[in-house]
Amino acid sequence: MKDIPLKELEKYDTRIHVVNRRKFLEEFQRQEHAVAAVTKTNTIAGYGVLTRMQENACKIGPLLAETAPVALILLKHLLQKMPQGSKLMLVCFQDSLEAKDLLTKLGGMSRAHVVEVLYTKHQIDVSVNEAFFLANAGNVFT
Repeated sequence: MKDIPLKELEKYDTRIHVVNRRKFLEEFQRQEHAVAAVTKTNTIAGYGVLTRMQENACKIGPLLAETAPVALILLKHLLQKMPQGSKLMLVCFQDSLEAKDLLTKLGGMSRAHVVEVLYTKHQIDVSVNEAFFLANAGNVFT
């Protein structure tokens, strides 16, 4: 991730999140297990990160991708970085059939907890079809 120009990462991220999240992306690029999918034409097709939360727990998110196959490649890559026996937390939009389908394809995942509330004073304009897994707590999978 460190070799991807921040400007390119911002360009991709802003397509999905609408607002510029430069400070978030700068910190994101510094993460040990941050990865990006890049096309043959050197454009970003998705990115994601694995973060260790506790000794035996990890979180994947955000994970953004142009398509479900790209998301699956990123997800599989990040899962390989998990320590053996760790629990995994993934957060997705409640109605994201694409994210739920990815988890079904991986097998062995079970939903343990769901948080479905989000409060804001402003309308959220996010591309649900490209935001497979989010950065905040919510759905926990083991």
